[in-house]
Amino acid sequence: MLRTVRGKMIAWLGSVLAVLLIASGIIIYLLVRDTTIPMIKDFSQEVLIARSEELGRIFEGYINEVRTVSRRDAVRSGNLAVIEDDLVSLEAWMNNDFEMLFFADPGGDFVNSMRSYGNVGDREYFGKIMKHGAPKAVSEPLISRSTGEYVFVAAAPVYDFQGELIGLLGATVLLDTLTDIAMSIHIHGDGYGYIADHN
Repeated sequence: MLRTVRGKMIAWLGSVLAVLLIASGIIIYLLVRDTTIPMIKDFSQEVLIARSEELGRIFEGYINEVRTVSRRDAVRSGNLAVIEDDLVSLEAWMNNDFEMLFFADPGGDFVNSMRSYGNVGDREYFGKIMKHGAPKAVSEPLISRSTGEYVFVAAAPVYDFQGELIGLLGATVLLDTLTDIAMSIHIHGDGYGYIADHN
């Protein structure tokens, strides 16, 4: 008789403890879920904002470098042969992220630092600068007409010595470069960053 009473008490006490442990686990889970998940989301958001600001600074740096080249006397001359030679001479000194530099005249005809030619008059960045007077433009990802690679373009207007708009100077940056920057974003172990255009 004593063993069954002891057994019943142990079983009853065990059941009560199991219920208390399960209830405690549920309460702790709910508390952690309501505090930790928002905290992780906030932290991830801060990381993404910081990285997007970093990308913004990189883009602004590209634009500043392009503006600097656009103010060179050879470029401001508007003479395509002179500009081509000047861009080729800058090849060794240009930013390692740049695939090439190019100058496009008001009709969209371009010459670049790889000594190739073409027309970019239908490109959106061209229209922004040449038709709408934008002080700078960064393109959506596109296929380079010189190399066939996926690139984006950082461009700035070119003014002659009288202050007239005579074209634009651009730099192409391989999309792989931007992808490498995005892939370096790590969020809470398994998270990752990616870049999307406005579409």
